[in-house]
Amino acid sequence: MKATIFSNKDVIGTANLEVGDFSMGGLYGDFYPNDNYFSKIQKYVWKFWSSKTLILRNGIP
Repeated sequence: MKATIFSNKDVIGTANLEVGDFSMGGLYGDFYPNDNYFSKIQKYVWKFWSSKTLILRNGIP
């Protein structure tokens, strides 16, 4: 199933989703970012993942 991904009101990409866990309603798929993602979102994602304040639980971020 093709999905449109939003951040607030901005479309930031699409994803081709598949059911990963039907009983829990879990979906997974590849994310295909567009220009809005690269210009408005990506820097915050990089900042988050490079943050030293990430809390590890059982060795998993």
